[in-house]
Amino acid sequence: MLSAMLGAIIPQIAQAQRSTYLPNLQCTTRQGNFSMGNTDVSIDEARYSSILRTTGMSMSCNLPGGTASLDIQYGVADSSDKPPAKIEVYVDGNLVRSQVGIPGILTPLLVNVNNAKNLTINVSCSKGNNCGSDSYHFTKFHLIQSGR
Repeated sequence: MLSAMLGAIIPQIAQAQRSTYLPNLQCTTRQGNFSMGNTDVSIDEARYSSILRTTGMSMSCNLPGGTASLDIQYGVADSSDKPPAKIEVYVDGNLVRSQVGIPGILTPLLVNVNNAKNLTINVSCSKGNNCGSDSYHFTKFHLIQSGR
């Protein structure tokens, strides 16, 4: 009986999740630029694969709608003295999150973008000066979509 109940409940709980690399959506870079490709980087004395690098940018993307989350993880290489990044996230034209990374730490950023049509991500230096030319490294830069 318990297995029959679990068999009925588990499919309702389990939802398929699809991860889409943000630059693979219909996106426009309005300011700055970025580089894609895997590069090894040390952040917080640990090795990570950086999938996107930028010194600063503004990217706007069309979203498919439905249940979704923005999943970003970012930081500055241990070998850099660049101040942490400031990330601003706009959903359908409204600022929904502004976050400054923590120096020396790989910083996560998770934002609900349910039913949104447009997403803008601004990446900038958190300080007004001494920003240098080193890159901010992203180990996650994805839209996570849930569905049945």
